[in-house]
Amino acid sequence: MITLLTFAPAFGQPAASPFCVKAMMLLNMAGVEWTPEYLSDPRKMPYSKLPAIRVNGEIIADSDNIRLWLEARGAEFNQGLTRAEGLFSCIDPYGRRAPLFPRRL
Repeated sequence: MITLLTFAPAFGQPAASPFCVKAMMLLNMAGVEWTPEYLSDPRKMPYSKLPAIRVNGEIIADSDNIRLWLEARGAEFNQGLTRAEGLFSCIDPYGRRAPLFPRRL
């Protein structure tokens, strides 16, 4: 079981941090079982930030690292995209696909 170390719900969102919400969406999209553990002081976490996941005693910190960890275990977040589109895509903090390097107008 994966434990998501996250901030508690706030502002009508499932977590006070959009990056924690992003991690929740990644875990849901990957179809893995997970449970939240709510923390209020992230200073003991790697990078002194949340989110992080705990798996078999190992801590994976940062939502981008969580995505890489899930992809290394078979999660596919770029279904339906060409290889080129996949290279420039990411999931924004609200679980929507967004360009990694948005164009400036």
